[in-house]
Amino acid sequence: MPNSKIFLNKNQHKRILAGHLWIFSNEINPEKSDLKDFQPGQPVHVHAHGGTFLGHGYVNPASLISVRILGYQANETLEDLLEKRLASALALRRDIYSKPFYRLMFSESDLLPGLIIDRFDQVLSIQLNTAGMDRQRDTIVRAVSNLLPVDGVVFKNDTRSRVLEGLKPEISTTGSVPETGTVREGDLELTFSLAGGQKTGWYYDQSPNRTLFAGMCAGKKVLDVFSYVGALAAGAARQGASHVVVVDSSRQAMDLVHQNMAINRIPQGSWQGICSDAFEVLDSMARDSERFHAISLDPPAFIKRKKDFQSGLAAYQKLNSMAMELLHPGGIFMSCSCSQHLKLSQLVDIIRKAALKKKRHLRILRFCHQGPDHPIHPAMDETNYLKGVIFRVD
Repeated sequence: MPNSKIFLNKNQHKRILAGHLWIFSNEINPEKSDLKDFQPGQPVHVHAHGGTFLGHGYVNPASLISVRILGYQANETLEDLLEKRLASALALRRDIYSKPFYRLMFSESDLLPGLIIDRFDQVLSIQLNTAGMDRQRDTIVRAVSNLLPVDGVVFKNDTRSRVLEGLKPEISTTGSVPETGTVREGDLELTFSLAGGQKTGWYYDQSPNRTLFAGMCAGKKVLDVFSYVGALAAGAARQGASHVVVVDSSRQAMDLVHQNMAINRIPQGSWQGICSDAFEVLDSMARDSERFHAISLDPPAFIKRKKDFQSGLAAYQKLNSMAMELLHPGGIFMSCSCSQHLKLSQLVDIIRKAALKKKRHLRILRFCHQGPDHPIHPAMDETNYLKGVIFRVD
C-alpha cells in the first residue's frame, strides 16, 4: 500500500520537530486526513498544517496514539529500516554486555516504535505492541536472524497496549522454544517461564539494581517483596545474607524461586519463600514484630493510567509505610516503581513522609534507574519509566 499523507492541525508540529515520535488523534486535521480512511499499520507521511514534510511512520486510526514516527527521509520504508535499526541496537548491547542476555530492542528508544525484543542467547522473546509492527512479524524475524543465531522465538503478544491498538492478545512460538528460559546475571544462573512468565518473561531493566542491592546484604536478614522468580534474593544470598525471605503472590513464580535457589546452591535453611499477597504478608510480619536489616520493594505498576494516579499513589504510600515498619535501625531500604506516571521525586516524597510519621531518619544512598539495555529517548520522557531509591533508615 503506498504511503498516504497525514496533516496535523495548526501548531501541532513543534513536539515532532523536537524529536518526539507520537502523534495523537486530536492533533490530526480531520479535513485534510480523515483517520477513517486509513488502515491499521498503514505507512504514512506526516506533514505540518502548512504542508511541510515532518517524517514518515505508520498510522492506527483505532489508537489514541494515531501515528508513530519512524524516520525523516521521505524515501525510507519500515522494511528498509528494520535491519539497520536492529543492527544499531545490537551493536550498542555488544558494547555494554559480554554475555548474550539483554533487551535487544527497546521500542521508541531504539527508533522502532512498538517493538520489544529480549535476548536469551539464541532464544528471543518478542512483543509486537502496535499494528504497524504486527504487520512486520515475518520481516522482523528474518531481519534479526540475519544478525545473530536464533533457534526460536516466543511472541509474548499479550500486552494491554495491543488491546488499545485493537489487536488480539496472543502467545505463540516459532522454531525451537524450551518451556523455561535461562539467564546469566553476574555469577547467577536463573530460570524462568518463557511463554507463561510476566511481560517478556524476564525483567532485564532491574538487573543493575538487583546487583547493587545484593552487594549491600552481606550478613543481613533480607526481605525481597514482589520477588518474581527470586533473582534479587538469590543474589543477596550469594553475597552472604544471613537469611532471605522471598514474597510473591504467583505460585508459578514461587516454584521457580525454589528452582533458582537450588540451581545456585543456596542452602535450604538460609531462605524462606512465602506465596501470598504482599500487603497481607507485611501486615502479618508487623503484628509478629518481625524485623529485617534490608528490604527490597519492586511492585507492579500501581498507576497504569493517569486516571489511576490517586488510587495508585495511595497503594505506594501504604506499601512503603508498611515495609519501613519492618526495618531495623540502620536498615537498607530499596523502593522501586515502574509506573511511568509516578515521578522519582514523588516516590522520594512518599518515603520521606512515611519516615517522618515513624520518626525515622533517611539518607539517600543511590538513585536507581533502568539498565542501559533500556536506553532513554531524550525527547520522550515516556521511555524513562523505572525509578528507585536506596535509603539507609535510622
